[in-house]
Amino acid sequence: MSSEPVMHTPAAMKALASPLRREILRHLANHGPATSTTLAKAMGQNTGTTSYHLRMLSDTGFVTELRDRAKGRERWWDVVKADRRTPPRRTDQCRTRPRRATG
Repeated sequence: MSSEPVMHTPAAMKALASPLRREILRHLANHGPATSTTLAKAMGQNTGTTSYHLRMLSDTGFVTELRDRAKGRERWWDVVKADRRTPPRRTDQCRTRPRRATG
């Protein structure tokens, strides 16, 4: 696993909000590289759905295409191994703003 943390951008957090995308990541982490077809069969989805979600995960840096395994139109994907833990919340960001005097 890389020691480089994954960027926790809004787009990355949105990508992880999908239960199917999290399931795809778990499957790739546990079973290794796969195509959208093999993922679709494993998850009871259609290939168009898994292909779409793989592209979204790729755009946010969670999976990568393995071009050396490709044959024709077949695309292989693997999870990007990285530190995915969210950074600890900073206490100085939790301070409340001082109230304005009314009058």
